[in-house]
Formats: sequence, structure tokens, C-alpha cells
Amino acid sequence: MRLEEFLRWEDGTDTGYELLQGVASAREVEPARHGMLVARLGALIHHALRGRREYAAAMIAAIGIPNRSDTCYLADLAITQTALRPDDYLLRDPVLVVEILTPTSLRGDYRKRADYCSIPSVQEVLLVDSEMVFADSIRRRADEWANEIVIERHHTISLTSVGIEISMDELYDGIKFPDDPDH
Repeated sequence: MRLEEFLRWEDGTDTGYELLQGVASAREVEPARHGMLVARLGALIHHALRGRREYAAAMIAAIGIPNRSDTCYLADLAITQTALRPDDYLLRDPVLVVEILTPTSLRGDYRKRADYCSIPSVQEVLLVDSEMVFADSIRRRADEWANEIVIERHHTISLTSVGIEISMDELYDGIKFPDDPDH
């Protein structure tokens, strides 16, 4: 299946699909923590970007990959500086793409990251773990990519693509893990 066909395709259910090398693949139901982190991160980014109308954020954003008419990913969250049109299915020109990692999505989300980095507008890709305090950001610096990993609740993750910092404490507030001292 090609991207154009996929964007018009309906299976008659509420199932979310990605297009992976020409095949429509159903997205799995994610653990509740996944949705909590998507919502929390979306709210934190929205709050930090309030009043900066040059940015638009989208949850479950359909993103096409350049020179790949057989692939379309549904990113958990993405930010663009390109105005959205009423007939847009794909989020055009994302600058920041976010995926929340789960045990079942980990390998695929890391594979997607390479494709996201091939998009000329993408300045940063952020992967946030739902099973432990962990954020992995890769950001464009001229012709190279620099990596930042944050694993402590009292640290922040810098999202230079949109000029904000996110407190890991705030992001993971109320989320307990088996290794937490007070768990």
C-alpha cells in the first residue's frame, strides 16, 4: 500500500494504524502510564509554549518519511512551525517528535528515530520511558546529531528545538516504579 492510499483507507474500526513498508500495521493498546506520559508531556510543552503561536502541537501525529511512500508513523506527540490546514492528514515539517517507550514499542520506536532524523525539518527526537525515569533526546547540530540522556528525577531535559526545559520531576510526578525508594 502507498502513503496516498493509506491516508484514505478505512478498516471500519477505531483501530489506529501505521504504514510500515507498505503494510498497514495496527498499533497495540498501550499501558495506562503511556497515555499519562503523553498527556503530561503534551500539557508541559503546551504550557511552556503558551503565547508562542509559531508552534503547533499534535498528539498521535501522522508523519510521513521523505522518499518513503510506503511508510507513515503515528508519533505520540510532535511539534511543527508550519500552519495546519483543514485537509492535512500528515503533520508537515515537524521540528520535534516524541515517542513514549513501552516494553512492546521500545525496539520499533528506536527504529523510527532514524527515519524521523531523515526529515529535514526535524531538529530533535525525544524518547521517554514509561517503565523508568529515562529520557533520550537526539538533536541536530549542523550535519551531526548530539545525544542527551537524563535518568534522574531531579534533572531536566532540554528541548532545544522549541527552546524549553522539562523537569523530570514534573513529568513523572505521581508515577511510581518498583525501584523507587518509597515504593
